[in-house]
Amino acid sequence: MNMNIKIVFLDLDGTVLDSTKNISAENIKAIKKARQAGIIPVIATGRSWPLSQFAIDLVDPCYFAGMNSAVLINLQNNETIIKHVLDMELTKATIRLMECMGVKYQLHSHSGAYSPYTPSSMPGMHPSVKPMVDVNTLEPAKFFAKTDTAEKTKQFLEALKAIDGIVAVPVMENGFDLLATGLDKSVSAKVLCEKLGITPEETAAMGDSANDIELLSFAGCSIAMGNAEPEVKAICKHIVPSNDDNGVAYAIYNLLGVKKES
Repeated sequence: MNMNIKIVFLDLDGTVLDSTKNISAENIKAIKKARQAGIIPVIATGRSWPLSQFAIDLVDPCYFAGMNSAVLINLQNNETIIKHVLDMELTKATIRLMECMGVKYQLHSHSGAYSPYTPSSMPGMHPSVKPMVDVNTLEPAKFFAKTDTAEKTKQFLEALKAIDGIVAVPVMENGFDLLATGLDKSVSAKVLCEKLGITPEETAAMGDSANDIELLSFAGCSIAMGNAEPEVKAICKHIVPSNDDNGVAYAIYNLLGVKKES
């Protein structure tokens, strides 16, 4: 691996987080060791701030790029570098479509996540998700949408094409992030690297799923987890052990030129 890396972008789900949604002690040590060695760690996730808080507290990154680049925050001085808000008419049109088609959803805003559904009716819902409020009072950034079947997914994605300005990015089986067109994880990476004077060749990124592809394509050192989707592995220069086998730590130690934590 490239030993001249100055910044590393880290996906959370399927990458830093294991399959139980926890972070191993080995990964925590490795990320902190990278920072001590002068590599800037950045959390780059589809999650909003409340859903990422526990990970931020554990690994102490320098920057947080959340909701697929809808927000970029310097955690060292609390400067907000990027804050993208979805157009309100697009937001309302997307809600109408999902409600008409019976697609369950969560709206992620800059003040938190909201849903008209309960955890019992939308399994896997994070406990920080609040009951839906008047959308006009929010600064929406993205949606998470979930269908029940592959057929309903197909129908929904076809209908979504009628809403110009919204794109669906798959994040799980029959589950999608709905984002403003042109917004992906590479947006915050490009902005931050330009701000810091770091080149793509000095940039590393780790990920596992479709919403990581643009970021991985930007980074000079692209690293796929062992559990990554085939299309992710296909575009990466390196493949490391899975998220359940401390793949992040393995990659960082290789970037630092060591084989294990010392």
